[in-house]
Amino acid sequence: MNEYGKLSEQFAKVRRAWKRAAVLSGLALVFLETAGIVALALLLNLFYGHIPAARFAIFGVALVAVGVLVVRHIVLPLARRIPDEQVALYIEEHSDEFEGALITAAEFGRRSGFVGTQAKMIEAVVHEADVRAEHSPLGKTVSWKRLRKYGVAAAASLAAYVALCAAFPDTVGRQVAGVFQPWRADLVAAGRDGQKLPGGMTAEEARKLLPIEFNLSAGDVRLARGVDFRLEAQLSREPQGAVQLHFHPVAQGAAAEWRSIPMTDSDKLYGYEATLESVSEEMDFFVSAEKHQSPTHRITVYDRLELQGVEVTVRYPEYLGFPDKVETLATGDMTAPIGSQATVRILANTRLASGKIVWADGKVQPLAVDAERGNTAVASFPVSADAQYTFEVTDVDGQTAASLGPSSVYALPDNPPVLAVTAPLDTVETHPLGEVAFSAEVTDDWGVASAELVYLRFDPKGTSKGRIPLKLQRPEGEGPQTPEKVSASLRWMLEEVQPAPQPGEIFSWHIEARDRKRDNEPAASDLRMIVILPFELWAAYGFEDKMPHAPPPAGPTLEEFLFQTWTLHREKPRLAPDVHAQRAEAIAQAMLDPSTGKVWQFVDILVHPELKEVAARVDKLATLAQKALVAHDTAQAVEYLQVALAELIAAGVTDMESLLKTPPPDAAVQTAEAAQAEQQRLAELFAETKAQMEKQEGSKLEANLTEAQTAAEVRKEIEQIRREQQKLISDAQELSRANLSPAQQAREAAKLAEREKVLAEKTRAAGEKLKRVPEASEKLKDSVDKTNRAARAMQAASSNLDARQVADALTKASEAEKLLGQVADQLGELDADQIAAALAEAVKLLEKLLRRQNEIKGETDLVVAALETFADHQPTAREKRDLKKVSFSQAELKAEHDVFEGKMDKLNRWAESGERNEVAQAVQKAHRTLQREQPGQKMTNAVVELAAFKAKPAADEQNRAAEGMKKVLADLREAANNIVRTREEALKEMVKQTKDIQQGLEKIATSAPKPAEQKPEEQPKPKPGEEPKSKPGEEPKPKPGEEPKSKPGEEPKAKPGEQPKPKPGELASRPKEQKDLATEAPAEKELAMASQITRQQRREIGAQIAADVRRLAAQVERRPDVKLDEKDSASLKREAADPALEVKLASNPAKQQDLSNLITRVSGQLETQLQTALEAKQLFSAQQDECPPRYRHLVNRYYQTLSNRPR
Repeated sequence: MNEYGKLSEQFAKVRRAWKRAAVLSGLALVFLETAGIVALALLLNLFYGHIPAARFAIFGVALVAVGVLVVRHIVLPLARRIPDEQVALYIEEHSDEFEGALITAAEFGRRSGFVGTQAKMIEAVVHEADVRAEHSPLGKTVSWKRLRKYGVAAAASLAAYVALCAAFPDTVGRQVAGVFQPWRADLVAAGRDGQKLPGGMTAEEARKLLPIEFNLSAGDVRLARGVDFRLEAQLSREPQGAVQLHFHPVAQGAAAEWRSIPMTDSDKLYGYEATLESVSEEMDFFVSAEKHQSPTHRITVYDRLELQGVEVTVRYPEYLGFPDKVETLATGDMTAPIGSQATVRILANTRLASGKIVWADGKVQPLAVDAERGNTAVASFPVSADAQYTFEVTDVDGQTAASLGPSSVYALPDNPPVLAVTAPLDTVETHPLGEVAFSAEVTDDWGVASAELVYLRFDPKGTSKGRIPLKLQRPEGEGPQTPEKVSASLRWMLEEVQPAPQPGEIFSWHIEARDRKRDNEPAASDLRMIVILPFELWAAYGFEDKMPHAPPPAGPTLEEFLFQTWTLHREKPRLAPDVHAQRAEAIAQAMLDPSTGKVWQFVDILVHPELKEVAARVDKLATLAQKALVAHDTAQAVEYLQVALAELIAAGVTDMESLLKTPPPDAAVQTAEAAQAEQQRLAELFAETKAQMEKQEGSKLEANLTEAQTAAEVRKEIEQIRREQQKLISDAQELSRANLSPAQQAREAAKLAEREKVLAEKTRAAGEKLKRVPEASEKLKDSVDKTNRAARAMQAASSNLDARQVADALTKASEAEKLLGQVADQLGELDADQIAAALAEAVKLLEKLLRRQNEIKGETDLVVAALETFADHQPTAREKRDLKKVSFSQAELKAEHDVFEGKMDKLNRWAESGERNEVAQAVQKAHRTLQREQPGQKMTNAVVELAAFKAKPAADEQNRAAEGMKKVLADLREAANNIVRTREEALKEMVKQTKDIQQGLEKIATSAPKPAEQKPEEQPKPKPGEEPKSKPGEEPKPKPGEEPKSKPGEEPKAKPGEQPKPKPGELASRPKEQKDLATEAPAEKELAMASQITRQQRREIGAQIAADVRRLAAQVERRPDVKLDEKDSASLKREAADPALEVKLASNPAKQQDLSNLITRVSGQLETQLQTALEAKQLFSAQQDECPPRYRHLVNRYYQTLSNRPR
């Protein structure tokens, strides 16, 4: 085993290097830990060094600790025995050259007793390990990393001690020397200059003579106004006597007397503390002990940063011409048209240093501090799309305030105007000296610029175009009205047209309205016709009997293509270019006859060869229109089709109904394909009319339902927040009464502040829900404002709780809780108001539909009476044309009924939500009645029968439709009556009803024509016993019991309730006011023209007034708590029960005046009762407010006296 002896020597070298590294590392670790022991000894010596026994104890413990470290880190590693096996394992772990040979040799090399093959194998392994050990430096396998790590740390700590002792010899150096020489008391009790103690003086006595040094926790400081100032002072030695905090307000001057409060001991050595509560002004202060005092410092007070609002300035686009809109709001919400420039100015109560706006997409925009108004920060940005942002400002004192939540920017597009023509609604037939009155309602979101009559004139010499502006009557009020709804009107005097119109000419016209944005396309009305007739034909109303009637050929009519092309041209601005092109090409393709590949023949020249030239001109124009459609030029195509239609009308090929489909042939000869095509055309007509109705209706039903649903949802959230707020207020009150340490009070206040912050965020989110409601009512806007105020009060309460100002926090929290209660009450009222408004709208619309259905049925009954009076009488051309008019009116009414059905579907969906059970059940019942009765289907059946000239079946269908609508109306009224409302709400609704009635009466009075008046003194007075003479133009009144006499040559008048019997072939559908105005007196001409223009409108208004009167009477009767004068109550019931009230209001000014006087008296009584109810409510609310008990009887006596005050 000589080989193993050599290997053992190598192990010994490694063993010695290993121990050497361990000892040196231990020595470095001892130095490092000794430095920590010395630092601890210095700290203990600083506090207890004046006690000799403590100094020796510290020194002894430090020596023992150092000895233990020496034994542990130096002696024990040297005395440790390391066997060869461990050394071999260490080498193998730190070197890859031996591949386990050293461990095997160390394990088996020293053993004996191996013989044979085993002995040879072991010898070979040992030899291999010895050879590898000779060629490998084993000493380098020992790691010195531990020594380097601890050595560097020990050297750094030793250098730090040396540097501190050299830099501060009188403090650090002296203390270090005192630690190592505890027997030297002079090193502890010596003065600053290191002088030795006087003879016979102990260290304790010497320390009492040293000056006291003050280490204050705060020097010159800035504090928020109202915050407590807490000062800690640590003295260099124990003072003899009390430690005082001296202070005085700076405003009182340097000569003011210093006030002082004692400072109490703290948990620090020679530490003292004191608190100045609610510092609200600048103060100087210092600390004194014995005859020593600290330097004087100053407390500077600044106001707590609070946001006072956001000033939002909107600079509208130049084309609008609006002045800048400046609003100061609680939040930075704004609504502006796209293209505006918005400026946001954050208002604060202190001088600001900086600020920023953070947009929802993460972009940051800085806020610039206004140099002149230092407490504001401004930023501007263009309004291009909807966005949200938050803002944050920082004042010069470093305080930061942020918005409660995101503010919204609503960018509204400037859409084209919406146009609704109110007169004329049909083809106008007049004479060359006639007048045509045009009126329209134009609505635009940002203002109407103009409205023009655009006409195309057809005469034998060709066509000419013209434009005439309409007079705009804008709404009254200061500033721009958005959206703006204006009335446009024009009285067109045909006698002023040059060249003068001639009989046989045709004017095709429509109205165009533009808004202030030049890029927007104008809104255009439907195409209508004005036909100029000879005086004699116009007066006799026999135009169609004088014209040749060429029946249109089979196939599509020219009117259909003009209708489709004009509709496409109007919708062009709202359609994508490819969609517009596709539809234009589809119309162009439909104009081609598949059998010939050419445009359809609109005049059958085989039947009427005399119209060959007309057919050629129409064919040419239709071909040009088809090519224009292929080129997607709908404007040119419309012009060609208008001229072609005028040619057909002049030739008598088609009727004079503009844009109406030709009635289908008799139902008996209709094929299934033709019937299907007719249904398709009717469906298109319904869809077009329905789209116009929905656009022009101005319905608020959906907005009311949305607002009601949102109010109900948010009310539940607000009530839950209010309950949590009440619990928080209770907890805050307990905290204010609890006797807790400052630290505990701060922790509890912080918890409450976090709870309040969460509630503020919930409240703000509820307000955002309300804010997103479109077309919000004033009550909802007030609820939004109160919700935001509550959220701000909660945020302020949270800040007060963070500052441990519990009393201020309670004030703000109680204010927020009160606002939440008001919001919950308002939202409850709003829910009922909006549902009532939605039901009222549905009832009014159905009443209007029912009235129109009865009117249309009356027109149909005239034809039925003529057909039943004369046996085997077939409809004449005039009767067929009138039936066509009735068919179109019925089709329009069906489209309006579809709109009503849509409203009922929305009401039914609301009812299915389960809110207001009784009302919901009645609404669902009305919806079921509507589905069961199907009045809309009955109207469709009537349209089909009228189109087939079958008046009697059509009248039956119309009657069934009216009966079905009556049943639905009864159910809807029941739903409206089931809404439970307080007396105050009912009075408000009744007062509103009286205002609506008065407005309607004013419209009728101002629109009624006034005949030429005679002076009172010129009127002959009747003699005694003689009946007064009638006024000019007025028929004499018959005597009692005497039938009114008819004039010579006039048919006897029908009895009341009896239809007049027409002559064969004659239909009394011609309005009486259509007379020869050229031969009438000027006053009579004005009277007839005014009546002709406004009769239908006055009739509609009169019917609406009558419905409102009946509704008001029913409301008064249902409310026993609403008292009216007995005479007025009876008069109201009598007027409501009058079945002819509509007719009287439309034609009798005396009845209008009587009803106006009655409604004025009723309105006054209702308003008086409402005012009394509001004062009582205010009194009750005032009595609910908190009041100190000792003053409560005085407050009650005051309000009692106020309520008993004579009015």
